This record gives sequence, C-alpha cells and structure tokens, in this order.
Amino acid sequence: MAHRMVQAPGEPPELFLEGGAGAALPMVAVDWSVLGGPFEEPGHEVDWSGAERRTTGPDVALEFGTEQIPTRVVVYSYAEVGESGVPDEESGTETMCSFEGDGADVCRYHGDGSESARVVIDPPSSAGYLVVHAAWPTEETGAGADVVSASWLVRPDM
Repeated sequence: MAHRMVQAPGEPPELFLEGGAGAALPMVAVDWSVLGGPFEEPGHEVDWSGAERRTTGPDVALEFGTEQIPTRVVVYSYAEVGESGVPDEESGTETMCSFEGDGADVCRYHGDGSESARVVIDPPSSAGYLVVHAAWPTEETGAGADVVSASWLVRPDM
C-alpha cells in the first residue's frame, strides 16, 4: 500500500453511517495534537443520541470522511451504558479489525486511496453500544513517526 494512502489527514475526519448519508457520528475522543489539531478525552458524560443507526441489516457499514486509510481500527462493544452514558470498560469486548478482511472477520476495513475509507462491523447481538477507534500514522519533521487517532459512537441496535 502506498505510504500516501495511509498518512494521516491534516485534520480529524468525520465518520458516517451507511455510505455517508446523514449527519456525522459523534466523536467522543480525538488526539490530533501532533499535527497541531485538537486533543479531547472522553468526558464524564456521553451523549449517544446522535449515534443511532436508522437502517436494518446485520452489518454496520461506516464511511470515513477521508480517502486516507487508517492503519488501525478497533471496535469496543458494550451491552449497556451507565446513567451518564459512559460504558463500563470492564464489561466490554475489544475487536481489532482486519484490513481487507475475507468476510469471515467480525470487523474489517478497506480502501484504495481513490474513495473514502470504509469499515464494516458485524456487531454481536448483545452489543447496543459501539465505540469505533481509528488511528493514522504521521511523520513530523524531527519528531519521528507518530500517530493521530479519534473515536466515534455508534448504536447498531437502533
């Protein structure tokens, strides 16, 4: 894969459900500081209202607002969240997505640099809340290789 295809975009991309239709999913955390961008950690309250999926089907298809392909995508699944919307990290599962998966993987991402990078997740039936985390490499002069990352909220059961 060409280095330019996986190099971090200049600013955090948005993430959309079902091929980019509708509003962007809520971003719950971001670290773009190595590129002079935002740094935000998850708060003490999490609002899942903008994370609802409004289509049916077994897979959750997501599209990044960039052609740059992440080098790592991880999905955290939770059956429930607390009153503040924050999931109990001890009760969740972590799934490392594969690149260009063969269809047998629970989570796979793909892209070729000519259109938006995509992620497809086969969520477990008990997962009412997903956090999708993606990271891209960057090379800043004198700083060596580093990464930028962001996380978004998805409700696949809606």
